[in-house]
Amino acid sequence: MLLLALASKVLGIITVNDTIRSNAAEAVAVLYKDGVVPVMLTGDNLFSAIGVAERVNIKNVRSDCLPTTKANIIRELKTRGITAMVGDGINDALPLTEADIGIAVGSGSEIARDAGSVVLVNSDPLSLVKAIRCGRLTLRIIYQNLFWALCYNIIGIPLAAGALSAFDMRLTPVFAAICMALSSLIVVGNSLRIYFADLSNALLLKEGALELTKIQTMGEEYFRKFEKSADSEGIIHETTHPAANPDEPVFDGFMGMAGNVSDASHADARNTGNVEESPTRVANIIIDGMVCEHCESTVCNIIKAHVTTVNIVISHKKNAAIVEYKGVINEAILKHELSVAGYNLIKVFDDSEKTV
Repeated sequence: MLLLALASKVLGIITVNDTIRSNAAEAVAVLYKDGVVPVMLTGDNLFSAIGVAERVNIKNVRSDCLPTTKANIIRELKTRGITAMVGDGINDALPLTEADIGIAVGSGSEIARDAGSVVLVNSDPLSLVKAIRCGRLTLRIIYQNLFWALCYNIIGIPLAAGALSAFDMRLTPVFAAICMALSSLIVVGNSLRIYFADLSNALLLKEGALELTKIQTMGEEYFRKFEKSADSEGIIHETTHPAANPDEPVFDGFMGMAGNVSDASHADARNTGNVEESPTRVANIIIDGMVCEHCESTVCNIIKAHVTTVNIVISHKKNAAIVEYKGVINEAILKHELSVAGYNLIKVFDDSEKTV
């Protein structure tokens, strides 16, 4: 939001919104279908980032990122699996070089194109899906060609060496030449299958629309399978925000990335003083970034992990949590853990104190 003013008088208000491409939601949905978990890293503020992420169904968001912050996050994600970075700006050059696969948008800055290992010829979000599918298909065909070439040589080399001579059979040069030509034809023919792969926008948009229907129907349950899959593959490590019910996991912050606060610090924060004998207090915590019931669940788990709570009520509509607790609230640690999960702790108001 921009204010147009003359001296101390406001003359007008200008609002600026990020424009989302018409097929961006479908492209993200197809990425989910193909097993790719998208993460948004942006230098914009939290409100702008969440506004865009919610419209395209991206559940992992980090806002207010500097280029070095993006690069550090990419390094962290690389330890958990193959990571690709898509960027088009000058600030994306550093993280593009850090990723396993740097994908630059052709319409972006020149330095981003130089830093990327792959350049998309246009800014259509579906081009990213096409590049990933084409790369996977190419790699799969390479493996197939290597397999068939190995089998071909395992059979052909012994025959060329005279394995059938005991049966008084000889291979003529003409037959050997035909076999060599056939091996090349098999490899080339198998490789040409890439040409017939359907990567049209019509097909991708249809797949995206079907996947968006699943997302809208299943809601948060749709995204839980990605957390389970990532956890089984070691992508999401054990976090400092355990779910209240282990059988019902929730998204625990940004790709399960825990902060740098040690477990000992967590214990100190929760156990300062004699908790059993301390009075029960009530605090009103103002938290920005909650947009749905899932956010309430995530914030609730974070607060319970660092505060000895007696009772807690959270409202994403009012951006607030009312916590009845014992002991103390370490605002610095709580602010850090909430920021890791994509939320912003504004203030902790200690409203009252009452005897147990």
